[in-house]
Amino acid sequence: MSVEAAQPCPTFNCSRCGRSKPKLSRGLCPGCYRLWHRDNFPPNATCSMCGRSYYRRACASPRGQTCSRTCYGAWKVGRDEHNRPTDGATLVVRVCPVCGDAFEGQARQVRKGLGLYCSLQCNAIRRRIDPARSTYPENAWRQREGFPALSRSILSQPDVRCTICGDSRRDGNLVVHHPIPPDGNPDLLKAPWNLVVLCRACHARVHQADVLEGAA
Repeated sequence: MSVEAAQPCPTFNCSRCGRSKPKLSRGLCPGCYRLWHRDNFPPNATCSMCGRSYYRRACASPRGQTCSRTCYGAWKVGRDEHNRPTDGATLVVRVCPVCGDAFEGQARQVRKGLGLYCSLQCNAIRRRIDPARSTYPENAWRQREGFPALSRSILSQPDVRCTICGDSRRDGNLVVHHPIPPDGNPDLLKAPWNLVVLCRACHARVHQADVLEGAA
């Protein structure tokens, strides 16, 4: 018994943007049709956030009060999953224990013991400084000696490249390598002659070679 090959679903091109869609409304794709519908139907509601008059479809929720996703996101701040008002929009001023900058945090996060740091970067620094929470507790002393700031200043130079392969890609691809491991020595940690820029691939190969040489 032969099975016929499935026929591809026919598509149509939108008259406004030209995208191919299996179904059109008034010759428009769903996105363009929503824009056309917004501009060509008389308004019957008022946005509670921006005050703009807009057309609310009959199938829309009767509790809808906003004209767009942007206004809905602003309206949703300070409300729970049931859209009941909470104190989530109440902000309190805090001081970051890492950088010392003042920032605003949500009151409900403060009550939970969260929101202690002004950014993810400061939170990551805290994890490296605190040996109990650090992924590499043996390197926590580098953070206290200020090596990350020195590393960033070296990698921010416009002509920085990997000294082995010459790779100049950014986006976290370059690192600062110590040919002589500091092992708790601040002088070796910051000595200019002991700082070499490598890409992550060459950095991994150098450390792998050191491990194999030590095993031999």
